[in-house]
Amino acid sequence: MRVLVAGACGHLGREAVRQLARRGHRVRAMSCAAERLPGLRGAAAETVFADLDDSASLRRAGEGVDAVLSCAGEAGRLPCSPSLTKR
Repeated sequence: MRVLVAGACGHLGREAVRQLARRGHRVRAMSCAAERLPGLRGAAAETVFADLDDSASLRRAGEGVDAVLSCAGEAGRLPCSPSLTKR
């Protein structure tokens, strides 16, 4: 199965990428911070940059995947609800 892991550079996401790959899944690791993607080297995953606030980048990231595991989040932010976010 091809799985997109959103938030792949966080603590939970990194472990999800490793476990999914170890179990033979094809993993696409997504992060909204391109500078954090190199931290996934050696994780046997394709890496992709996408922003939770950019639907076009999310569509590209999800092309051809069978499942999405969202480990994405930011303290004090409601993902995908920018109108509800206090910044």
